[in-house]
Amino acid sequence: MHSRLLLVLLVVSLLTTLPYAQQLEASAPDQAMPNLMKVFAREFGESYKMVPGLAALTADFDGDAVEDAALAVTGDNPLATAAGRGFKVIDPYNSYFGYGNPKLTSAFSAEPGVPKYILILHSWREATPKSKFAVVNLPFKKISLGSVLVKKKPVASITAEESEGLMSALFWDGKKYRWEALGMGQ
Repeated sequence: MHSRLLLVLLVVSLLTTLPYAQQLEASAPDQAMPNLMKVFAREFGESYKMVPGLAALTADFDGDAVEDAALAVTGDNPLATAAGRGFKVIDPYNSYFGYGNPKLTSAFSAEPGVPKYILILHSWREATPKSKFAVVNLPFKKISLGSVLVKKKPVASITAEESEGLMSALFWDGKKYRWEALGMGQ
């Protein structure tokens, strides 16, 4: 009896998460890539360049059933251009550890070398995106789509892999972006 109940719960769980998994698989913006790059340049400025070898990510990050986009970039310090471009600079990584004021923490570098940022556009296909964020101080060498549970519901996340193999997730909790350690990668 107990094993039948577990089997039923497993089947129900798979059926409810299948549409979400299919949504995440359709994340590579192949034909939309040139348009996506133009939108990011218009919304954040021409000074940001895509990090070579890292793909743009598209998914519903904020749970409003509209496609959002994220891009790993290098370029000017986002604090210098945020006011003129109307985006919010956030530091969820240092916020997790107690203090995430980007005006102070943007001087810190999570990894050596050229600073990398993640730019996020909510509703990127709209004429005016819903909201825009520049994430500073997130350590990563690679990003990909993932999912985390927020209030027992799966939400799309940006999975960041650090140079030491540590994995973390950047996700929208319903009000703001949060960072969470996931452990060691494969």
